[in-house]
Amino acid sequence: MRCATWGCCVSALACGGADVDPSLVTQRDSAGVQIVEAFRPAWGDSSRGTVDPEPILDLTRSGTGESHEFFRVGAMTRLSDGRVVVSGQQEIRLYAAAGEFLGSFGREWEGPGEFRQIRGMERVSGDTLLLLDYDERVTVVTPDLTLSRTFSLPLFTDAIYDLGGGTLLVELGYGSMRTYEGTGGLRREPWSLWRFDLHGTRIDSIGESAGFEELMITRGESLLSTLPFFARVSQVATRGGTILAWFGRCHGGRGTRGNRRTDPHHQTARLSA
Repeated sequence: MRCATWGCCVSALACGGADVDPSLVTQRDSAGVQIVEAFRPAWGDSSRGTVDPEPILDLTRSGTGESHEFFRVGAMTRLSDGRVVVSGQQEIRLYAAAGEFLGSFGREWEGPGEFRQIRGMERVSGDTLLLLDYDERVTVVTPDLTLSRTFSLPLFTDAIYDLGGGTLLVELGYGSMRTYEGTGGLRREPWSLWRFDLHGTRIDSIGESAGFEELMITRGESLLSTLPFFARVSQVATRGGTILAWFGRCHGGRGTRGNRRTDPHHQTARLSA
């Protein structure tokens, strides 16, 4: 499935959509927060960025055995010393800069250092890793794969992002199947953005993301939720304390929804530059 991005919003602390002429790039101030909304790329076809098709590191070829075989990779990150961390469903793996397997952390279950399913990995200051599990629990792991602590985030936490300065951006959903009372059809509601510290304490609200469009299907007493073809979706990212939120359409449905992320799971782990 591919997503075609057609709108972009960049903000220091908040993001929101607006119905404006898509040929414009506008700036405005909202309660002291500068908001920049861009509805067209700032570059032409000749200056568009590209990705080299030849990877600088292929972890499926840098070693042998199960430690170099991958299934449903969720995320990858590079530490400041060049080492690479790859997250799977119930564990993360650490590799040297050249691809040598160094060790792993985690297993399936519900205790400390165990996971039902890792749904997000974020690297923060000092190369500390935050692992978001499906029960809204965050496991904090040191760069040498040692368990530091755990903390819990609110129900319906969908994703976490590093904001710098010891804070996180937390995206909260609405629990579509548990809150829906309609008779079926397309549904799209905004998701809220909050700032938390690295111990799970809520600091303040930031704004909203546009959420995603889903098709609610009722069959008697049963309720199903699926991402329809060409659904409107939004994505959020952070960089240097700046929040970026963009929206577009996804080319292809996903079947009955189990995870609302629009990025497909990668089946091989590769780094390109």
